[in-house]
Amino acid sequence: YNGSDSDHLWFLTSLFWCMLCFVIIKKTAERFRVNSELFLILVCAAIQVCAELLPYDVLALKRGIAYLGWFALGYYFEKVRKEKLAGWTWKKKTVLCLITGTLFVLNIKVGIFEDIMNVVCGCLFAYFTAEVCCIVFKKLHNTVCYKVIMRNLFPIYLFHNPLQFVILKVFFSTTLLATAWG
Repeated sequence: YNGSDSDHLWFLTSLFWCMLCFVIIKKTAERFRVNSELFLILVCAAIQVCAELLPYDVLALKRGIAYLGWFALGYYFEKVRKEKLAGWTWKKKTVLCLITGTLFVLNIKVGIFEDIMNVVCGCLFAYFTAEVCCIVFKKLHNTVCYKVIMRNLFPIYLFHNPLQFVILKVFFSTTLLATAWG
């Protein structure tokens, strides 16, 4: 399976391989009493870089482990987020959102970062934007609409792509798109 039939689910095989490989690396490191996040990140990044050198690709393994370094960074970030970032004030998060957003836009316009730093900056901008939105829209968490959407996020994601084809078929087979409403 290479995901060609379900393009919007491409990440599931990658996530499977990343989780499997990461757990094996982490458990092996723990067995040898190596409890360093930096070690895990470096090993995963090295595997990510070498993924393209694999002579064969079984069940999209190459594609999957091509994200292993990012997976390890995410694992480390989650630890930092729980231990340190959770206690930050909304002002600090807002300032960091503005700074990372400004750097991200500047990089798009001027090109001050390399590609990897641009990805990291974009990820931090997305994270701090989400944090600020959670604070600003905190009252929405208690609404019925929010609870229904949250309860159905996976089916919404799973079926949104096939549903797009149905909607496009209906719109293209009628003249609905030619109308002012369409």
